[in-house]
Amino acid sequence: MDIHLLATVQPLIFVGSSGVKSRFHNHPSQAVMSRVSRAQTPLWGQRARGFVRAGAITVANTIDGVYLSEVAATVKNRAFGVSIFDAKIMGDTVIRPVDETISAIQNATEPGTQLTVQVYGTGAQTGLADQTSTLRPATATIPQSPIYPIGPFTHSDTH
Repeated sequence: MDIHLLATVQPLIFVGSSGVKSRFHNHPSQAVMSRVSRAQTPLWGQRARGFVRAGAITVANTIDGVYLSEVAATVKNRAFGVSIFDAKIMGDTVIRPVDETISAIQNATEPGTQLTVQVYGTGAQTGLADQTSTLRPATATIPQSPIYPIGPFTHSDTH
């Protein structure tokens, strides 16, 4: 995830997918997890260790929640030690507006309008054919409904 894209789009939530299949691509990388974590990177545009280049524009990290479908625990018997900080592992993930009427969703693009979304997870993750790889378990929370056992996590933004 490019830091300049994050600073331009200024997302409210970050949702990532990182299945462990026959060709593992080391996702999420530690660099991405550090960029999307507000605690690790409070300002986008800073250089390592908080140094800011003269004349550089910095933008506050706007990400309120980080959600991942799945993350490897081991790949080919080797630990995948990427820290996911406070990200939640959800399995299959659903993001939906609280007010699902078509007019409310269309109106949410108007400046000054608030949009509230809920993030749910099913806990379902990739079935692994490779017995030398494992996944970290999905985030466990108190079931809220029989359809989506993880969540809801609610986020609101006015733009």
